Amino acid sequence: MPAWPLPPGKPSIYPSTPGGISAPALADWQCSYGGVLMGPGTPIGVLKYHGLGGLPTVGSHDAPLPRDTGEVIGVDAMGGRDPGADLVITASIFAQMVALGAAFGAGGVLEQPFWFQLPGLPALCSMCRPRTEPSEWDANVASAGMWTPSIGFHATDPRLYAQAQTVYSPAAPGGAVSITATNAGNTETRPVLILNGPLTAPIIELGDSSPPVLISFAAGTSIAGGDTVVIDCSTPHTVTYWTGGVGGSAADAYNYIDQAVTSWPTLAPGATVLSLIASGALDPDVLGVWWADAYML
Repeated sequence: MPAWPLPPGKPSIYPSTPGGISAPALADWQCSYGGVLMGPGTPIGVLKYHGLGGLPTVGSHDAPLPRDTGEVIGVDAMGGRDPGADLVITASIFAQMVALGAAFGAGGVLEQPFWFQLPGLPALCSMCRPRTEPSEWDANVASAGMWTPSIGFHATDPRLYAQAQTVYSPAAPGGAVSITATNAGNTETRPVLILNGPLTAPIIELGDSSPPVLISFAAGTSIAGGDTVVIDCSTPHTVTYWTGGVGGSAADAYNYIDQAVTSWPTLAPGATVLSLIASGALDPDVLGVWWADAYML
């Protein structure tokens, strides 16, 4: 499933994927989670953010050499992230206590955006679930003078995302069409590809690589008119056939993909050209890309 919140107006494509989310309008250094606004100019002040910048946890699989000095080198890969903030509340303490308690309850498997605004950047979010909210009630709280709780989350994806966006292909009489998706962030992001029928055994090429990265449908597979295939390039890869379009009846279509000649594209920072090739003239919007600009700070 994509770790980022789906574009405004788009339906959820998995039970654990928020759909149709717009980034809130935030002032510099403000943040928001579960509809609760925090930071400068709000009743909930922020003393410190933590876990949003810097390198997240790195999972390493280096193994000690059994009969020599050193280790066998393994693959380093980024793990999750633990964002959070230290808060200060000096007015309407008990009303804010109730609001925070409602917003930061355990959320099952659904990761929600923790939005924050840094100067000169778009509103960014970490997709996360609440994990800690240590709250001490001392003399300051009892006298309604000051409450300083901390909120902590866990994100299974370490990337920080801007609001997701979409681009769709124009009509193409010659059986091939190209579109450009631009990741304005500074790290790669995993797109969702939308194929709208009718299409027979289409091929998708990533136009800025050599040789091109392909997603190739197996011979004899087709997408009927009015139906949609959604290809999620995140991990784990999924291919879903939606009868009647996204939001209709869904079925797994992973076997539509020819695994022998397929790899899964990512969007590196900058512009990426994606091309769809199929037989016959192509209607408008046969190929769409959903993605969110991704950042590491």
